[in-house]
Amino acid sequence: MSGKIAMKKKVLRRLKGQIKFIFFLFKANKNNRSFKMLKNKYLLLSFIGFSLYCLDKRLKKQVKVYYVDSMPFGFNGLAIPPFGIFIDKKHKGNKNLLLHEIVHWKQFQENGLLLFLIKFFFYQIKYGYDKNPMEIEARFNESDFCKCNYTFCVKNGIAKTVSNPNFRKL
Repeated sequence: MSGKIAMKKKVLRRLKGQIKFIFFLFKANKNNRSFKMLKNKYLLLSFIGFSLYCLDKRLKKQVKVYYVDSMPFGFNGLAIPPFGIFIDKKHKGNKNLLLHEIVHWKQFQENGLLLFLIKFFFYQIKYGYDKNPMEIEARFNESDFCKCNYTFCVKNGIAKTVSNPNFRKL
């Protein structure tokens, strides 16, 4: 039971840090017009409410896994915090794909929703999908070549996780 209490305290500290970060954005960007939307009090309250909702979700040990008929952009699976992991029904028995998505879920649990999203999209813009450090961490069971060339490996059937010639097609 003490482990659960320690986890709650850790999550509350992280939530407090996220709220401080939002207030920092308000103060630092008072005169910046691009942050007008952030100044909206209702947006801030929504963010706090959503963070509290996520607090409860993050404390649960098991993540919900949903098997769906199709995934957007040719993806095979997606971890969408705080809702769960979504995997294409064609890959229902694929343990490697599930483990890949669980790593993303653990990244979310460690960082919190806001920091997870900021980090993930920052890395996505800076490095691209194949070189994104959070993606490389999730590819722990792939070969060294596939860790940094994942799209090529998936499209050509080399990846251990999954094979899909339509992977990441827009």
